[in-house]
Amino acid sequence: MIDFREEDIEPLDWIVNEVIIRYSLKPKDLVEAGIIKEQQGLEIDVTYNSITEFNRYLYVLNKYKVCDCISNMSVVNIRVNEYTPQFKKLGGFKKLYADYKKQEERKDLEFELAESNIRANKLNKKIAKRNKRETIINIVLGLINIGILIWQSLLILQSSK
Repeated sequence: MIDFREEDIEPLDWIVNEVIIRYSLKPKDLVEAGIIKEQQGLEIDVTYNSITEFNRYLYVLNKYKVCDCISNMSVVNIRVNEYTPQFKKLGGFKKLYADYKKQEERKDLEFELAESNIRANKLNKKIAKRNKRETIINIVLGLINIGILIWQSLLILQSSK
């Protein structure tokens, strides 16, 4: 399971690119770039949504070990680490998401194939059962035909005497 949505790809890749250039990013850098919308107001929900969005980005970056994320009471920032340039070089979050989608499609296809195999096995079982019954009927009819041929041969032999 992937921890980010398709619409998160662009902001996350922007963060990766910028942290390589600047070495460190703070929440205000994301607000200035328009990645996180700074919402003004007295409502708790408005402020909470901005903080939640920033923390969600921190979580994703930290989970994939793309950047070092520091979040405590006095400091909140994102720093480049030894994996950041390589992650960018390998395609970043866009590639990661595309790979995830391919994997999901593969799982779906494998599931459909498994279902198809189960249906085919059930059908093969029915056909095998029917073939067994029909084979027995064919053997019995063949024996009856052999009996009739022998009987007819005996009648012909008796009438020719």
